[in-house]
Amino acid sequence: ARPRRRRLGPKGGHAKDVHGCALSADGAVVLSASADHTCKLWDTKDGRVLHTLRGHTDWVLACALSADGCRAMTASHDKTVRYWDCRTAT
Repeated sequence: ARPRRRRLGPKGGHAKDVHGCALSADGAVVLSASADHTCKLWDTKDGRVLHTLRGHTDWVLACALSADGCRAMTASHDKTVRYWDCRTAT
């Protein structure tokens, strides 16, 4: 069977290019990394933005999610790596 395709956004989507994404182990959420200096956590069922992770001062180039989808790591062109709690976006 072919996988279902679903577009996330554009309402509430990124303002600039997306450089990477990560899918939670259960497929419930996707984390996207963007040139707009943010990452967004998306609900894969309805495509809405759950949280926007703000804190980088340059392009976010990569992201990863923990197996339970509750923690994330992001890497930016600003030469920082950040650790996030996806439940609180901090």
